[in-house]
Formats: sequence, C-alpha cells, structure tokens
Amino acid sequence: MDSVVETMHSLIENIDSVTENMDSVIEKMDSVIENMHSVIENMHSVIENMDSVIETTGSVIETMDSVVETKDSVIENMHSVIEKMDSVIENMDNVIETMDSVIETKDSVIENMHSVTETTGSVERSWTVL
Repeated sequence: MDSVVETMHSLIENIDSVTENMDSVIEKMDSVIENMHSVIENMHSVIENMDSVIETTGSVIETMDSVVETKDSVIENMHSVIEKMDSVIENMDNVIETMDSVIETKDSVIENMHSVTETTGSVERSWTVL
C-alpha cells in the first residue's frame, strides 16, 4: 500500500508540475495572442499606407498623362512655327528678288537718263550749229 501511496504522491507531483507547465504555456500563448493583435494592427496600418500609395501613384500617372499631352501640343506648335518660318523665309526670298529687280530697273533708268542727257547735248549742239 505504501507503494500505491508513493505512486499517488508522485502522480500528484507530476500533475502539479504539468499544471505549472500548462500555466507557463498559457502565459506564453497570451503573449503570442497579444503579439498577433499588434501584428494585425500593424497590418491595418500597412494597408492604409498602401491605399495612400495607390492614390498618389494614380495622381502621378494623371500628371504624367497631362505632361505627355502638353509635350505633344508643344511639338505640334513647334511644327506650326517652323512652317510659318519657312513661309517667312520664302517671302523674304521674294522680297530680295523684287529688290534685285528694282535695283536693275534703277540702273537701267540711270543709263537711259545718261543717254537722254547725251542726246539732249547733241541736239543742243546741232541747234547751235544751225
């Protein structure tokens, strides 16, 4: 019977030890649960930040689209300016040609005036002789 009592005492001691170990495990589980709650809160914060990043990225994309449209418009305007400059250059070439023609006509008029002067002088001399 002593052996049964000793075994019972040993069993009770083992149960007490298991109970203490279980209490320690429960405390650790409580700590793990608290850490999980903290992780979940951090995950919510990360999700909110990701939403903000997505919104900002959308805004950046819209701005870039606007920049591309503006760039395209500037390029179109530059082509128009180049075409107008080509037209101005062509008109300047025409003005230069006209000025060259005016100069030639002026030179011809001056030559004719000299010829008229010479003829007038010759006619005057002829009249004087008569």
